[in-house]
Amino acid sequence: MRTHIKRITSIADEITTFLLLENFSKLSITIEPKGKVTVLHFISENNPMTQKQLDEILQVLNQPRQIELETYYWTLLGESGTDMSLNVVGRMIDTADGYIENGSVVLELSREEIE
Repeated sequence: MRTHIKRITSIADEITTFLLLENFSKLSITIEPKGKVTVLHFISENNPMTQKQLDEILQVLNQPRQIELETYYWTLLGESGTDMSLNVVGRMIDTADGYIENGSVVLELSREEIE
């Protein structure tokens, strides 16, 4: 459980950093535990992102999760740039979804706790 929580906070940190570096403003984050699954919601108002850019981000984030490599990938987060961080986050989560509505970008990531 403790490891799961640490990984959730690291995911939140990496996505927050990415969005802020992309000049997002008024960023809201909600972390919602739902049994063994944790859902992270990111909402940014007044965003400069296009649908094409969002689709590219979702493609990176929706890589297959690699549970057996999680420990190795997490060590890379502190040593890499933003593009690599999104790739690493994509390997650590189960699903990513997102959309643009009324000038806001909404991202939803989910991660299941594995025992």
